[in-house]
Amino acid sequence: MSKVFDEFILANTMLNLGGLVHQNDAPPPRAIPDDSNGDNKPQRNGWLNTHVTHGVRHGDVVPLRRIKNFTATVFDCDHTVPCVGYVFSISSRPLKQQYRSLPGHEIKALRLSGAEITTEQSTPIFAFLGDTTAATLAADPEWLRNGIPVVITECSFLYEEHRVQADRTKHTIWSDLEKVIRKWPATTFVITHFSLRYSDEEVNRFFTEMDDPPGNIVVWADGGDI
Repeated sequence: MSKVFDEFILANTMLNLGGLVHQNDAPPPRAIPDDSNGDNKPQRNGWLNTHVTHGVRHGDVVPLRRIKNFTATVFDCDHTVPCVGYVFSISSRPLKQQYRSLPGHEIKALRLSGAEITTEQSTPIFAFLGDTTAATLAADPEWLRNGIPVVITECSFLYEEHRVQADRTKHTIWSDLEKVIRKWPATTFVITHFSLRYSDEEVNRFFTEMDDPPGNIVVWADGGDI
């Protein structure tokens, strides 16, 4: 999948330049990290100098290269093709509970003695879902049950008249997502990826004209007040 993704990015980049360029016209490539997938030729790397592609699976924990102490944990999404989402977490090493009431000089002495006085802790910050149905969230994943602050998820279809298409393409429809959102009022849901059949104005009107819109949503569309 990583090679297919790179082929897509390569083609998209070249088309954005008018489609009149060749791989050999690429600018000089930057240094490629040691953990690259090894499939890229120097000419390709010149066009693919924004990233290194890695295949991932459910349960993988990936450290973020440019943001210290942040990780992304991979989870499967419900879609017609393999698709994943990520829980982004920050790692820290707080004092172990038994040492938190000690004065500073005692903690210093323990540290100098080589005692292990801290414990590793990972705190979820937000989840980002790829293409999916609401089933991924309706399954109550552990990070949602534990009160993750923010979930960014798609809502391709707004109206029940598009239910057949939502089920066939395995994209999210609002009536399914709404149940999840109302079940977890302490989590803010950022809703995005609306079908192009809807204008931003229509998307915003759909939510602003609801009789009882959930208070824990942010609609990612231009011109919205929610």
